[in-house]
Amino acid sequence: PVEDSGSPSFRQLTAWASLAIFLQLALGAALRHEALNILPHLVGAAGVCGMVGWVVLRAMRSLPEQKPLQRLAVLLGVLLIVQLALGGVSYFARLAHTARPGPGIDETMIWTTSAHVAVGALVLGTSWVLTLHSWRRLSPCRAASPFHSSPQKSPA
Repeated sequence: PVEDSGSPSFRQLTAWASLAIFLQLALGAALRHEALNILPHLVGAAGVCGMVGWVVLRAMRSLPEQKPLQRLAVLLGVLLIVQLALGGVSYFARLAHTARPGPGIDETMIWTTSAHVAVGALVLGTSWVLTLHSWRRLSPCRAASPFHSSPQKSPA
């Protein structure tokens, strides 16, 4: 395995990104079931964008020899862009639906919200796969670990 240098390590960064995405999905569920307003979900989305952007940049800059990790990181970034677009369309479709008087089901709102939920699951799954692959393909940086020391020569 290739040494995982940098602070935080790429392995740690992907794990934290996966956690942030998981928490964001929980915020989205709370919004969808009207337990929260939109603000926490938007703040969470900004945090996830920052984490995923950092993951993609680190993969492309620091891991040129790790093409599988780079491909997964780029896929994660592309899925996140799709997710953001679906979230915006879903939110404005819901606003348009609630502004119209009368009963009825708005198919656009249902389809975009369902797609937003499905792509959110793909984002989380892709992040988990990237995290697992990074832990498998990269080894901890020896210089950063207090438990690894270089062998010392004994005096002759």
